[in-house]
Amino acid sequence: MRNLESVFLYLGLLVVCLSCNDDHSCSDGAQDQFNYNSTTGKCQSCDGKVGYNVFDLDRVQQTRNAECMDLSKKVLITLLKGRSEQSLGYDSLYDFNFRGARFDSAELYFNFIRKSDFSGADLRLLQYGYAAIDGKIDQHTLLPEQGNCNDDLNTILCSR
Repeated sequence: MRNLESVFLYLGLLVVCLSCNDDHSCSDGAQDQFNYNSTTGKCQSCDGKVGYNVFDLDRVQQTRNAECMDLSKKVLITLLKGRSEQSLGYDSLYDFNFRGARFDSAELYFNFIRKSDFSGADLRLLQYGYAAIDGKIDQHTLLPEQGNCNDDLNTILCSR
């Protein structure tokens, strides 16, 4: 009976250890990778530093993952592969991860962001027109200062 208890104890510890080993670990050179912490509302590295990930257009185009990325002064439609800064075709960025991202003077004109995650994102200075954004938010999301935004049940819909 005692051996059986020991086996279950070790199995429990193994499960806990394995569940902690995810993409946000400090191994494999990820020390400088920032991930959104929904408890604090900040982007943190695995060793607790607060900051933003360096903008990597190719990575975002391939993965739709801009978590904790500094998107300041970026033309957001270029996050879609094959779109230039002059794309005014009412295209949609769909199902992007913008958790914790900073949108300081980022631009979105004549295009849309749909069904994306803006948890913890700072959208206050987003520059947009003839555009709409919708998606998931949390208590740390900072809404755009311009335009008409409705937030309800952890979702947002803004248009201008």
